[in-house]
Amino acid sequence: MTDGIEVWALNLDEVSNTKALEAVNRTETEQKLEDTLAAKPEMLMPGLRIVGRQASTESGYPDLLGFDGDGRLVVFELKRGMLTRDAIAQVLDYGSDLESRTEEELAEYVVECSGRLGVEKIEDFSTWYGGHFDIQEVNIKPVRMVLVGLGVDTKARRMVEYLQEREVNIELMTFHGFQHEGQMLLIKQVEIPEVSEDDSEPRKPRMSKAEYWDRILKLAREHNVQHLEEATKILTHESKYYHTRYGTTFINPSIILPTNVPARASHSVVMDGNSDGTIKIVFYPPSVHLCWDAFQEVRDQLSFKFEKPRNTYPTDRVLEQWYCLLDHDGWQRHKETLQDLVRNVRKEWDRVREERA
Repeated sequence: MTDGIEVWALNLDEVSNTKALEAVNRTETEQKLEDTLAAKPEMLMPGLRIVGRQASTESGYPDLLGFDGDGRLVVFELKRGMLTRDAIAQVLDYGSDLESRTEEELAEYVVECSGRLGVEKIEDFSTWYGGHFDIQEVNIKPVRMVLVGLGVDTKARRMVEYLQEREVNIELMTFHGFQHEGQMLLIKQVEIPEVSEDDSEPRKPRMSKAEYWDRILKLAREHNVQHLEEATKILTHESKYYHTRYGTTFINPSIILPTNVPARASHSVVMDGNSDGTIKIVFYPPSVHLCWDAFQEVRDQLSFKFEKPRNTYPTDRVLEQWYCLLDHDGWQRHKETLQDLVRNVRKEWDRVREERA
């Protein structure tokens, strides 16, 4: 596939008057492109909602930040010329920065980014998100990365295809500008993945929620984790959730604990990466904080271990997240106890939310 595109205006009444359209200077196209795409995000992808422009990260200022139709965070980088490997490195830098943040940190970041350069101001992320997306399966992460340019060189395309084959959420999109009767025409070039001889369908750059869950269950079978599916279903208990690479993280409505700590992530059920046939059930600091006495009562029974929290903030009383490792027999012995813990956490969670409403 080449990046050179020629556009012709065809006069159906007099074909001899067919004219080639003049390509617009790339710099001028880029300047108009960002404003246009921010105002008409559907030109980039269906259901896209822009929440930030020139948002600040530790690595720089990505041009556009948005949420796709599935409620997943997308970072866009626009280039005035051809997309090169430098552009790939830049968007990967942005994506890795955002991916490293917790759900709570990303929510705060989106609120901070909104309300500038013509973007709608978001006052409360949970309310805004719940009003636009089906939050029964929250799917903010993994972050999607999209490079938008006015052409792409061979090396950049090869690198992106390599990353896509390894399930990195990076995509290419190309626009071209042309002048026609005093107007600028923007032409979007969509690259469709090739179909190999062994595939009946084109390779997809990203998976749906159902496909993501199917892959987790397949991985669980490969590692003889028979009880992952049952544990995930039993420990949901009215919580929203999103799937990670090795399991599921559960979240509740956003609250502020009495110690002024924001909380959303509650607990998770994942495969233990160090042992086949074992699941790891993690309770984040806010959950333990809310039900401190209940966790103390079963601490020895469940052989809880402790580690630095990764998806939520510590509290003044609970600095670490609590987790237990259970094989199939261990899960059968302790599942009722764990289910009671989850119920108690949600009950206290709702109480705090009502008190601070």
